[in-house]
Amino acid sequence: MSHDIHQMAYVGEEPWHGLGTQLPTASTYEEVVQAAGFYTAVERPLFSPPMEEPIPDRKGLFRGDTDEYLATVHKGYEVVQFEEVARTLVEAAGGVGAIFHTAGTLGRNGVRGWLLGELPEPLRVRGDKSPIRRYVLGYTGH
Repeated sequence: MSHDIHQMAYVGEEPWHGLGTQLPTASTYEEVVQAAGFYTAVERPLFSPPMEEPIPDRKGLFRGDTDEYLATVHKGYEVVQFEEVARTLVEAAGGVGAIFHTAGTLGRNGVRGWLLGELPEPLRVRGDKSPIRRYVLGYTGH
């Protein structure tokens, strides 16, 4: 996959690559998160033969829905779920209701996730009648 998109949802016009699930303009946060393919990353101990005990300073991250491998990380790594990043954006918008544009997962097994939204009220610069549209983007990976 040269475009690196694993799963995607969008509102409005079909993207140039023709991929993803189109959602209605008034889609809820929950609908966007589900269509984007956000999953829960699960931590598991890692083993390496002939060792019988797990590798002491590492752990593995796997998709909770498909059990696909995502990454090996340090034992102290704290997982931040895609849905948590998306929820933080909604809260950062101050409850004014961001308008979602795109969201999805990228890379091998969907190891990275993003959500793009637009804040409803544009900025105005004194002396310029052009509206400045405000966007928020959340992106993280495992």
